[in-house]
Amino acid sequence: MSNSISPQTLVFPSDWQHPDWNSAFYGKSLSSGAALEFLSGHFDATELRCTHWEFPHPEVMAVWARRVSANPRFRFNPLLHRRFTHERTLEAAEVKRFCEGLRPLLAAGRIGALVMQFPWSFKFTEENKQAFLALRRAFGQFPLVAEFRHSSWQYPEALGVLVDYKVGCVNADLPEHIRGAAPASELTSPIGYFRFHGRNRSLWEKEWSLREARFAEEPYLYTTKKLEEWQSRIERVSPYADACYVAFTNDADAASAVNALMLRALMGEEGLVAPEALVAAHGYALDQFETRRPVQRELIPMTKLRHFAASA
Repeated sequence: MSNSISPQTLVFPSDWQHPDWNSAFYGKSLSSGAALEFLSGHFDATELRCTHWEFPHPEVMAVWARRVSANPRFRFNPLLHRRFTHERTLEAAEVKRFCEGLRPLLAAGRIGALVMQFPWSFKFTEENKQAFLALRRAFGQFPLVAEFRHSSWQYPEALGVLVDYKVGCVNADLPEHIRGAAPASELTSPIGYFRFHGRNRSLWEKEWSLREARFAEEPYLYTTKKLEEWQSRIERVSPYADACYVAFTNDADAASAVNALMLRALMGEEGLVAPEALVAAHGYALDQFETRRPVQRELIPMTKLRHFAASA
């Protein structure tokens, strides 16, 4: 099988600190640091979604940098705090606090991109353009990408702003019913970026503000057919980017890890090894993957088979 995924393309689950992953991914209860170390043995990147809700602590970031030391390719992609993107405040002390918190990762060369995730209500207007540029200036020490969920940011004028200020455009897969940005393959900076949010309606009926909202939803697993719809878009961007990041945020039941492995295999990456617990839970989707030990796939719960067949 030809390898169509370029070496600088990293496909991964977004974050690793999920309550149900102890059984669905790790196979046992692990501390946050130990879980991160385990993740870095299977993937080369992750997002830091915790930084969207809490200001990072430099001591913790330094520990996390050491935890992934065995994988020189590993990168963290923190989300910018919602104080800046959603609450629209930009106080100098808070900007400094946020940047200082991430400094250990930046100094270690472990940051791939800082993700500015904006709400659907953030439309392309002159006022919002100026707010975006203010964030660009405030956090210019980081490689920046921006996820705009409103389709107005796909206008040529808006994309031109991203090109002019060297901010990467996040190409997001969103549920169709929210009337958000359309599927795309834009490259507006040296960094290509894709995010897969799943297509469950329940999570997107309104702009969720609760941190654990995603765990109230049913798991969503992308089928191979749905991943193939995006494969060509990723392959159009990847050869022209210095780095291309592909994040899955459909965390429930470790579906994001399953889909990340599925996409890597689909794009031609060979020699992939899946965690034993993940194959035990999702063997019908990961039957081509090896584990460190044999797995009895006949023990896969039939309820899972029926559930994910229904979401295809």
